[in-house]
Amino acid sequence: MSRLFFYRQDKFFSVAFPFSVITEDDEIVEISSFSGISIDSKALSSVLSILEDSSFKLNPSVTDYYIESNTVENIGISLLEEIFQSEPSYVRYDYDPKYVNGRLHPLHHLDINYSSYGTYKLGLNNSIAIDYFDNILNLNTDCTYLED
Repeated sequence: MSRLFFYRQDKFFSVAFPFSVITEDDEIVEISSFSGISIDSKALSSVLSILEDSSFKLNPSVTDYYIESNTVENIGISLLEEIFQSEPSYVRYDYDPKYVNGRLHPLHHLDINYSSYGTYKLGLNNSIAIDYFDNILNLNTDCTYLED
């Protein structure tokens, strides 16, 4: 799984990202893209130089930038292309007494996706623990079933 988890009092967040992180003894040894590009200072510098380039800001197309650019940042182009093609993923457990509204906006719910355009929520009858939230998103544990 390539997910980051964040925990606050009554909100748990998880965001997927298109990188692999290798750790040893809780230390990060390597971060790389799924295609194998090492995320190091050279790759990050290449990405930043593209993102800060005025021609890219006017037309944020990796393909057009590659064709039209005088300075080719191959690592940056490949990395940006991989990031742009990745599927964004966001899940948040929310305990929301401020906006509770019966079954329309339950006190306990999961919000899924980033924007209001594509978001949806799943109501929960009770609060959930951090371990339960982690388990829902863990591909190596048994599936959690919805019941109503």
